[in-house]
Amino acid sequence: MSQLRIVQLASASLALVLCKEEENLTPANLGKVSAKTGCEIFGEFQTVNAQCFWNKRLARSVCEVSFQGWLENCVLLVQGKGCSLEVLREAWMRRALKAPKGFSIRAVGE
Repeated sequence: MSQLRIVQLASASLALVLCKEEENLTPANLGKVSAKTGCEIFGEFQTVNAQCFWNKRLARSVCEVSFQGWLENCVLLVQGKGCSLEVLREAWMRRALKAPKGFSIRAVGE
């Protein structure tokens, strides 16, 4: 299990370090994953986690965060209220937070 390293980027923000899933990177869909914008990846992240019917707090919190940015090395930056970000952190620690299609979540940090 990897250790979480906390790095403060900006107040009320959270960094999701993503990793492209190798098993999904066939020649047919490699371009699709690479061509996605950060905003599209964030939208997919919200959609997949908002469907978490068994964890209403996660579903609500993921809808309350907003897109802050995308770094080239697959880091998705989100911002929101502290309580919403805390729910995302807790979901990550419990392995309930889902990654956007074509990615896995490697780490979560501030």
